[in-house]
Amino acid sequence: MKRYYRVLSTTLPLLALTACGVPKYPHVPELPAKAPPFQTADAAFIQSVNENDVMQIELGESAADHSASTKVKELAANLVKDHTDNRTKLSAIVAKHDMTLTETPMKEDKEKLEDIGKLHGARFDRAYLAEVEKSHKTIDTQSSNEVASTKDGDLKTVASATQALDQKYIAQAYSLLPQRAARHYHRR
Repeated sequence: MKRYYRVLSTTLPLLALTACGVPKYPHVPELPAKAPPFQTADAAFIQSVNENDVMQIELGESAADHSASTKVKELAANLVKDHTDNRTKLSAIVAKHDMTLTETPMKEDKEKLEDIGKLHGARFDRAYLAEVEKSHKTIDTQSSNEVASTKDGDLKTVASATQALDQKYIAQAYSLLPQRAARHYHRR
């Protein structure tokens, strides 16, 4: 019995101490989980869209000084706004995947910008509209493929928005391009 009291006398204080418990520390919030890296095709699409956005922004800004047509200047201003917004959305998505976008045009795009930037007036308008139509057709095809193939929901949304944007600007550029008149020669 003495042994029982001895065990009880030593365990009761220990039980009392454990009843007090461990002080509770504030809960540390969990770090946001990083999204997995993009698939190769998705990364290539992101790069193409970003390069196109950067190119269209730079090209649109040059239209303010080089264009002769108010309609072309309006198109360029809208194009700059829309591509800046598109780039902002794309930046938010790639940031989740620990990726960043380039800020400057690629070498080939710089050369196109320099060539078109040397033109003024109606010659600039024709070259600018032709480039807008051509580059948007290329990205439209890539956007269509991306919408069909990507598994990333955010990227699919951006690809759909990019595709709608491309189709809008293809139509506008085509409507502003001077149509080549068919020449008919009549024999006399």
